[in-house]
Amino acid sequence: MDRVCQSHAVLREIVSLEWPSDGVALITVADDDTKNRDITLGTIGKLADTLSAARRSGARVSVIASGIRGEWLHDAHTGQLTDMTTGKETGFGISGWVRAFNELAHPDVVSIAAISGDTSGSGCELGWACDFRIAEEGVQFKQPTSQIGVCAGIGDTSRLRRLIGRSAIAELILAGRPMVAERLYQLGAINSLVSKDRSVVEALTLARHLSEVRRAELRGMKRMLIGE
Repeated sequence: MDRVCQSHAVLREIVSLEWPSDGVALITVADDDTKNRDITLGTIGKLADTLSAARRSGARVSVIASGIRGEWLHDAHTGQLTDMTTGKETGFGISGWVRAFNELAHPDVVSIAAISGDTSGSGCELGWACDFRIAEEGVQFKQPTSQIGVCAGIGDTSRLRRLIGRSAIAELILAGRPMVAERLYQLGAINSLVSKDRSVVEALTLARHLSEVRRAELRGMKRMLIGE
């Protein structure tokens, strides 16, 4: 019990919540230990908790950002996933991933990914699950599942296929080739391509605009977009 509580105390610093304007939540992930390159089960659980807390506190728009320069969010912590499959104690469950994606799909809140650095694997999947993606020039997106011998399992194939089509997704998923933000913008997976250090600024500008739309209309339009 002490170890689990101690881990939660650390996670409160890894995932932060700010309110830059009315109805707009800025959620920043900054794991200094992994440099956001391994999303631990504890971190994704805290991200899910924070998305939920922001929504319940009145957020109309949530912006997900990284506090690590040059890195956005990357793959799930493979060591912890291996421990879980072999029955070892991790202190956290895998439900955080399900809850995070459910929050991003929730019709009451529009989500924006402010992608300020390279992203891969499950981190990419979090971005694909957001309603908007604003990425900085030169950022690389990688889906290396085939190279490390695992299957994409959190919905990235279906989400990304709807965004860029089968031919392009084959390069990312089957061949494991990285794509830069410029190409993904041309393919339609990125809403806005911005210069370095501008993703959060531009995301917040869009968020403020969206927050001015009445909640009922915003909710109804998102429901139509996600097909409910």
